Amino acid sequence: MRPTAPIIRRLLLSTACLGGLVAASSCTAPSITRGGFDSPAPAARTHAIKVTVEAAESDGVLQRSDLKQMVSLLLADDSMVRFMAINGLIQLTGKDFGYRFFDPPEVRFRSVLEWREYALTSNGSDRIRVVPPAQTGSPSPGEDAKG
Repeated sequence: MRPTAPIIRRLLLSTACLGGLVAASSCTAPSITRGGFDSPAPAARTHAIKVTVEAAESDGVLQRSDLKQMVSLLLADDSMVRFMAINGLIQLTGKDFGYRFFDPPEVRFRSVLEWREYALTSNGSDRIRVVPPAQTGSPSPGEDAKG
């Protein structure tokens, strides 16, 4: 019985090591930022908003599909998602349509209807021009101040 004991021990040790390697390589938690606008995780939705705003600002255009997704998030249950969505929309379009993320749902819904109309009709293309960031300082001599 003695000669088989070391073999069994080695076999068990090898199996345990192999099982540990497999478990260690497959036990990674999914990223909380995966899933985009449609994710049930608020962190993933806020990340999608942030990435969309950054991309739109760098390209100078916002894809209509992204605009519609952001508008739909104005009705989200999570207040941080609503906050990020409206701030992103204001940053990109310069409009707010009276939306306040902390208002009761029935009050927010009126503004969301205006946002939906804007998302459907703004310039008629799949790409919407992003409002340039506000300029600091006085206007150049050739520009008139609009009032």
